[in-house]
Order: sequence, then C-alpha cells, then structure tokens
Amino acid sequence: MKKLIGLTEGKKPVRVMIAVSAVAILIIGAFFVIGPGSVSASTQNEAPQLLTMEKTDLVKTLSASGVVKSANTQNIYSTQTSPVQEIYVSVGDRVYLGDVLARLDMSRVENDIKQAELNLTSAQNSNAEERRANGNSVANAQNSLASAQLSLERQIQSTTNAEKDLEDAALDADKSFDSYAYDRAVEDARIALERRTAEYEDAQAESFDTYTSRNSINDAERNYERKQNDAYTASQNYYDALSRYHDAPPETKDAAWSAALSAESAMEAAGRAAEDAGIALDRAKKDLTRSTDDYAKQENDKVTKALQNMTDAQRAYDKALSDRERAEKDYADANETKLKNAQRALSDSQKQLASAETSLQAAQNTYDQARNKPSTSGVNIDLQSLTLEKLQDQLAEGLIIATADGVVTEINAKVGAAPSGIMFVIEDVDDLYVSAKVKEYSLNDLRLGQSAYTTTDATIGEVYPSTVIYISPKAVSPAGSTSVEFEIHAQITGHDTAVKIGMNAFLEVVTHEKTGVYAIPLSAMVTDSRGSFIYAYEDGGIREIPVLSGMKTSTHVEITGEDLYDGLQILARPADRG
Repeated sequence: MKKLIGLTEGKKPVRVMIAVSAVAILIIGAFFVIGPGSVSASTQNEAPQLLTMEKTDLVKTLSASGVVKSANTQNIYSTQTSPVQEIYVSVGDRVYLGDVLARLDMSRVENDIKQAELNLTSAQNSNAEERRANGNSVANAQNSLASAQLSLERQIQSTTNAEKDLEDAALDADKSFDSYAYDRAVEDARIALERRTAEYEDAQAESFDTYTSRNSINDAERNYERKQNDAYTASQNYYDALSRYHDAPPETKDAAWSAALSAESAMEAAGRAAEDAGIALDRAKKDLTRSTDDYAKQENDKVTKALQNMTDAQRAYDKALSDRERAEKDYADANETKLKNAQRALSDSQKQLASAETSLQAAQNTYDQARNKPSTSGVNIDLQSLTLEKLQDQLAEGLIIATADGVVTEINAKVGAAPSGIMFVIEDVDDLYVSAKVKEYSLNDLRLGQSAYTTTDATIGEVYPSTVIYISPKAVSPAGSTSVEFEIHAQITGHDTAVKIGMNAFLEVVTHEKTGVYAIPLSAMVTDSRGSFIYAYEDGGIREIPVLSGMKTSTHVEITGEDLYDGLQILARPADRG
C-alpha cells in the first residue's frame, strides 16, 4: 500500500508543528521500517539502522500563517443625524437582505413633512389662478401671430414669383446665341477663301516642267559625247591600219591596204555621226528656251487672276464674321437688360419678405412670452414638492436595512446616540478564506487553483481542504523593505462552524506532488565527485548503489536507479558502513 510523505518547505511557527506533528509521525512511521540489525561497521555491539524501500507519494508544501476572513463583508452606514430609537438585532444574529436592523427617532422629520404638505397645497391653489390669467394673454397673442403668418405667406408667394421670373431671365441669358445661319455663312466664306487661297498658292508654286526637255538635252549630250569618242576611236584605228600597211611585208600589202581602207570608211562614218549628234544637241537646247518663254507668259496671267479671286474671298469671309459678331452682341444686350429688371424686382420683393418675417417673429415672441410666462406659483410648487420628497426620503432612511444575507458580527450603534461611522457589520460566515503573506521567492511555486490545507489553534486536529484563489499582483510590504511579501488567499472549502472569522490560521499549500516514487531522507544519500549513492544491507554485507536524485523537500529526496526495488534494505546512516 502507498503511503504519503507530507513534507513542509519554509519556516512554520511552533504551534503549527504541534498541530501536524502527529500526522508527520504516523506518515514517517508507516514509510520507514527499522530492520533487525546484525553488523555495524563502526561497532560490533550496535546493529545498523535500516530503512525498507517502498514506493510512495511525495508531497512538497509551502507554509504560511494568516487570518480567517469572510468573502463577503457589508458595512452598514447612515447619513442621518437623528438618534437611534431602537435596535432589533444582536451580534451573532443571522439576517437577510432587506431585514430591519434598527430604527432612528424621526419625529422631527415627520413634523416637517406635515408642514411641507400644507405648503404644497397652498402653492397649487395659487398656480391655478395664475394659469387662468395667462390663458387670456396667450389667446390675444395667438390671433396676432395668425395675422402675421398670413401676411408672410402672401409675401412668400410674391417673392417666389419674382424668383421664377429671375430664373427664367437667367435661363434666357444662359442660352447660347443661335448663330446657325451666320455660322453657315461664315463657314461657306471660309471654305471659298481656303479654295481661292489654295488656287493662288498652286499658281505661284506651279513651274514649267523642263524634265522632258532636260532629259532630251542630256541624252543628246551623252550621244554627242559617245559619237565623238567613237570618231576618235575610228581615227585611231585608221592610223593604226596605215601604220600596219607601211610596215607590212610585200606578200600582205594588199590585205593591209584593204584593212586601212575599211578603217578610213569607218572613221568618216564616225565623224558624220558625231556631227549629227552635235546638231541634235543644239536643236534640243533651242526647244527648251522657246518652251520656257511661252510658259512664263501664260503663268503670269494665271497668278494675277488667282490673286484677285483670293482677295474677293477674304473680303466676303471678313463680312460674314462681322455680321455674326454684331448679331450675337445684340442678342446678349437684350438678355442682360431682361436679367437686370428681374433682379431688381426680386430684390424689392425680398426686402418686403424680410419685413414680413420680422413682423412674424415679433408676433411669435409675444405669443411665446405669453405662453411660456414663468409661473412663480409653479416654481413654488416644484420647490415644495422637492422639499417634501427629500423629507420623505429622510423618513425612509430612518429604517436601517440589511444590504446582504449573513451574520451580524459587529454593532456600533447605541440607543439614544446619533449614528457615527459604521453602525453594523454583516459577514457571510459560510464563505471563508485565509488571508496570508508569503516571501517573494515563494511566488514561483504558487499557482491559482492549487490545493491547500488549513488548520487553526482553536480546531486542533482538524485539517480543512482549501484552494488558492488569489495571488496579489503587487507586494504588500512597505516600499524599500528588505523582506518583500505578497498576499495570497485560499478559500476554505470544507470548514465547519468551529472556524470563526478573525481566527489565526495556518496554511499548507501543495506546490509539488509525485506519486509512486522511491523517497528517502536526505541523510540516507551520499554525494561526492563520482555521483550520488545509497548503501544496501544484503546478506550481512553492505553494497553501494548509484542513484539519481529527483524532487526534493527539506527532509527527503526522490531517487531512481536500476538496482532499486520494493523491500530493499538500506542504511539510514551511511556512516554506519564503516
């Protein structure tokens, strides 16, 4: 069967140790079995103290002392100065929301209420008479207001008509001039001008086409040059033939002479051809000169006529533009006159409208003043009603009411004395918690929801399950303190009536817990440069067993190792191994 080792971290007052010492002795006794000794390394007359290994649950806790408090405390006050007439509860009584705890002597307030009721009735009678007089003034002002409204409506209609006339005049002014006929005339004149201008420019730009004549002259020049080259070549051939004839031997003289005659004929033909080519060249040049002179005379007449046509077209175009501009100006002048007349009429109508509005506002003010004329008696009614309401509230405050369910734990009220400060304290005795303080280095081990156990001096032997419900986010110790503390709350979940508010309480918070592990006293393990070891007693001898340490408390440590098993006998004091 598994056993629990409850081990406590941190300092705990002596009285807490007394409360839990019995539990600790039972746990330790259930876990550690002192085996029958046989051999001691230090002395042969003393048996070594042995512990029997067995898996158990190891618990590490954090201890703190505090005070039992209620989770719901209500302080009952009164703002009244009337003396207490009667108290209906005693300390320890259970009360519920709405219960009457005490009554104050409110006789003075009751007398003031009667007087305030009389004052209110008198003010209501005065107000009725004043309202009748104001009604006549309102009726007269209402008639004047109706007449002013009718005059305003008529002037509004007149102004609306003037605005419509102005709008029509503005629309006419905004309409563009219908220049279609004029634009057509201008466009036709522009097209005619462009055409005449183009004809004039074409006449100026037109020139005699000498391309063909130039080509004929160029061809004649090239032909003449070619014929001259041919004549020169034929001449060279003739002289070469004569030279060959003179140098020819007798047997080839006849053939050489025939060749010289042929060369001479060719030379003469080439000469005649060159002369013909020269004559053709002169004729082509004369033809070009004659054609150019004839063309110049014709073109001069054509340009003069085109210029006259262009001048007439420009004059017609300028006249068309002038006609359109004059017609457009006449149209704009007529619309501007119409617009000014409409604006003047609207301005006069608006002035009359402003006068009508002023008259209406004056009539409205007279009507509003008559209708909203403050009633002094009405103000008095409000004052008397407010006074009565305050007195009635004071009378209601004469009953001191419980603001929550709970038990009366404190009464500071006394019959015949005026209330001062807290009159009653009501606390919920069923919802209690422990308020304690812990050192700052313990915060890392604390979490909301951790299990805890509560004990008190007055309930020795009773351990109450609790739960951590609050960890202060800020230190509660004075600024600059060398011992920084934080407040924690643990709700007591299973207390009985023996636990009272204000009792000193002692809290054990379970911060770490392991189940089914081997745990030994710290003194039963030896640690050196080689590691950690325990010493088993087997067959009358001692064997060293290497182990690894785990979770630690202030008195015990968790160990693991391959050679550990339930029932293993180990030395409680390794020094006994000799």
